[in-house]
Amino acid sequence: MRRSVICQILMLVAGQKPNTKRQHKPYGALSFHPKTALNQMQNTPNFAAWTNENLAKFALEAYLRLQTQQDALEQLRGDLKDAMQLVRASTLTVDD
Repeated sequence: MRRSVICQILMLVAGQKPNTKRQHKPYGALSFHPKTALNQMQNTPNFAAWTNENLAKFALEAYLRLQTQQDALEQLRGDLKDAMQLVRASTLTVDD
């Protein structure tokens, strides 16, 4: 499900008017220009030159950050599921 649709559903649940204007993204799912992505790939750190200690520290920090993001994502999925149940329940009561 697209993010804009999810935002509109959540806004309806919150009692706010959703933004129905569609935003054009010329590069599809990319939120940046492909040349920017190429430049970012060229500007990556030289991991081969890092010491094992620095690599281990970086890997641990990245792993912990990913775990935090995964936890936040699961919480948001749960919130979305709850919001969808509320929307369905309110839709059923309006139709009845």
